[in-house]
Amino acid sequence: MDLVHSCHVRARASAHPVRTPTGWAHLQYLETSLALLAGDLERAAAGADAVGDALWRVRKFAAASTRSSLLAVIHAESGRFDDALTAFSVMESTTYSTSSAWLKAWILAAAGRDH
Repeated sequence: MDLVHSCHVRARASAHPVRTPTGWAHLQYLETSLALLAGDLERAAAGADAVGDALWRVRKFAAASTRSSLLAVIHAESGRFDDALTAFSVMESTTYSTSSAWLKAWILAAAGRDH
């Protein structure tokens, strides 16, 4: 984690939403992931929105699905399984629906459901 935090500091110093929009999007994803790992779900939820906004500028095809998958995990981690499934539903209409089926299964298992 020391190496991750060191890289985060360097990325934060060099990434910019206009000058380096792809780097900025990756930084937003990193910060959201770190918040999630730290259990700071409120900061992670705000980060998911920031990731979606940043990706909209550089990877429109992945912006909504990335945001929704992050929110699905965040909601599931907070025990809000219906909200997690609602967030995940965005994924079901994308090209990522098959490869992300594990996430829905994980949410359902965490909720003690089979469907």
